[in-house]
Amino acid sequence: MKHSTTLLWSGYLSLALSLLTAATVVAASDRMTLYGFGTLAMACFDNSEADFRHNSLSEGPGRSRRCDAELDSKAGAQLNYRVSPTIEGSLQAALSKKSDNDFAPTVTIASLLYTPSPAWNFTLGRYQNPNLIHSASRLVTYTQPWVRPPREVYGAIPVYDVDGVEVSYHADLGGVSLESRFGIYTSEEILNINEEPIEASVDKNIFVNFTGFYNNITLQMGLISGATTAEPAAITALVTTLSQLGYHGLAEEMSHQEADSLYLYGGFIYESGQWLLTGEMIHSEFDSYLSGTDGTYLTVGRYLDKWLLHLTWGWRERAGRDISAQVTQPPLAASLEGVRSASSIAHDTLVLGVNYSLSEQMILKSQLDWIRPRAGDAGASYVNHSSAYNRDDPGRDLLFTIALDFII
Repeated sequence: MKHSTTLLWSGYLSLALSLLTAATVVAASDRMTLYGFGTLAMACFDNSEADFRHNSLSEGPGRSRRCDAELDSKAGAQLNYRVSPTIEGSLQAALSKKSDNDFAPTVTIASLLYTPSPAWNFTLGRYQNPNLIHSASRLVTYTQPWVRPPREVYGAIPVYDVDGVEVSYHADLGGVSLESRFGIYTSEEILNINEEPIEASVDKNIFVNFTGFYNNITLQMGLISGATTAEPAAITALVTTLSQLGYHGLAEEMSHQEADSLYLYGGFIYESGQWLLTGEMIHSEFDSYLSGTDGTYLTVGRYLDKWLLHLTWGWRERAGRDISAQVTQPPLAASLEGVRSASSIAHDTLVLGVNYSLSEQMILKSQLDWIRPRAGDAGASYVNHSSAYNRDDPGRDLLFTIALDFII
């Protein structure tokens, strides 16, 4: 813990020095713009039998340590350079904790944007997955009401740093602005599945989404279709056993090697000077051992001068077929159901947040998450379960977080 925390603060210092150096260069050129962002946070979890985590982290507050400053803390910078009136390059690097407890900076954007006309944009390179309302700015939590995006929806998509091509078209129809995006991408990521680090990849994912803007209202919907690979060693062994026992078809269904995947999603935002109302939902399907999911959240917020009070309700549950029903041998059926339960994160959450705007560039946030994992599942965002963790009656847990979000 001490070593990783030292790495975290060393990374912050290195990034700060880099920002200062780059700022002197940017100041000398009107073609360049430099942005910085970050979060300093502390999260405390009251469950002593498991850790709370988000993204693909392998640990967090809870069983490993009651409080954790590394769960949500991060820092990043983005440099944009306008090559010509129609071409712009972007480079973004972010420092945050990874599944292997490393704090090395990651290149999250490295792209060229070509804008031949006000209506058309073409992006080539690495960019942030654009398929949810906040996914393109997922790391810049200063722009969001929460300490972290709701996992009910944002935890359903495994990768956000993607390499590929994106085409967008913008049109104005009276008082309504419409934007359509479509593209194709690949990505590789280290995920933590069943408490085991896995090299995951997505291959030739195709996405289409549509966004409409009218006054204070934003509506978005779309889909992602492609193939993913993310198979722990235990699943590979189980697939081999099924084949040896004659369940060849089931073994093929269990495998998550280049498995077909589908995501359907939609969401909205309404924001006025006094009220905030936003929500999203997602449905995912996998042609493999992984359970598909249905997830949604709804946030209601009230602005009071520099304060924002907000309440979020969310849930996530299994969707799709039960592959264990295809096996009649009790021991093997139990193993299959165990795999299904371990890969599922069905839960209900209620989140209360209070934000205070310290300045135009800094927001102080406090957030209390009430989490209820569904009986029989692995837990909402839980990892490092102890032998005493009761999956049949997991109870209810509280996560408290205080965070300082900033932009530069």
